[in-house]
Amino acid sequence: QGFALDKITINGKKYSCKGEISVENNTVVCAGTALQSLPEKWWMSETETVCGNEQVIQHEKGGGMKSVRANVQKGAFLDKESVVCGTSTIKSAVKIKGASKVSGDVRVLGNSEIIDSILSGVSEVHSSTLSNVKMMGASTARASRVNDSTLLGASKVVQGKISDQSTLSGSVEVNNSEIIGSTVSGASLINNNSIVKNSTLSGAINVRHGKLDGCLLTGVRQFINQTCEQDRDKY
Repeated sequence: QGFALDKITINGKKYSCKGEISVENNTVVCAGTALQSLPEKWWMSETETVCGNEQVIQHEKGGGMKSVRANVQKGAFLDKESVVCGTSTIKSAVKIKGASKVSGDVRVLGNSEIIDSILSGVSEVHSSTLSNVKMMGASTARASRVNDSTLLGASKVVQGKISDQSTLSGSVEVNNSEIIGSTVSGASLINNNSIVKNSTLSGAINVRHGKLDGCLLTGVRQFINQTCEQDRDKY
């Protein structure tokens, strides 16, 4: 039983392979065997494309455009209004919808769904849903839902919910907690079923099983099994 042909077009030349075809170290590789060496800048386009100076091709499932360097697996869905640039990796169970743009060396894995969002840098999304999100730098979302918010720096969300124009930056970590309409920066850690709503946290704030609503916390603090409401508590 044979394999379906995998195809790629580079500089107008078509390559096909009974197996997986890829470009590794400027070489076209078919099922682990080198087919042809390419010039160092083989991926550059003479005219501007949706990926800037990168050559692009259309992804079969969904009709969206992708850079010739991007690793978008066949099973992945790429909406016709979406684009994947750079050397980003999109695994087969992923759905990228709406006017989304993925660039840089982003990795989107698992059963993730990206809707009307911008992802760049070396960010990673695993089994998460992002809608109207800006995700930049080296931020990470795992088993999480992020809506209408921004993740910057090395911020990390695991089994969390981020919504309502929230911004996470620095090396913030949110574990099994919810951030609503809040700004969290620095090296803060929000975990153990905490809820942070309409608040600003900066510095190294450790919130464990806490509930904050309309609060301002700065500096280095432990906020454990506590409640802060309506801006009454300021630190």
